[in-house]
Amino acid sequence: MAVPAALGLPTPAECARLAGLHSERARRNRELAQDLRRDGANVPADLNERRARVDQRTADILTAYARELEARAVAGREIEAAE
Repeated sequence: MAVPAALGLPTPAECARLAGLHSERARRNRELAQDLRRDGANVPADLNERRARVDQRTADILTAYARELEARAVAGREIEAAE
């Protein structure tokens, strides 16, 4: 998959790795928010919930991008094979 790399874009594998990191950070932020709520600190908990949603959304976008890159690579190989 030379095109993404040539353009400085992440490869599907890099997207998957980054998505995993963002998912993990989202999980930790949700856990922290729960701990803060349990201690009565609602404002910091709300901020951590927002961070968790942003991180999860970022992970979802990266996963979708990786799937799109893979689909395009498969389509490109099929076109080359047909020629």
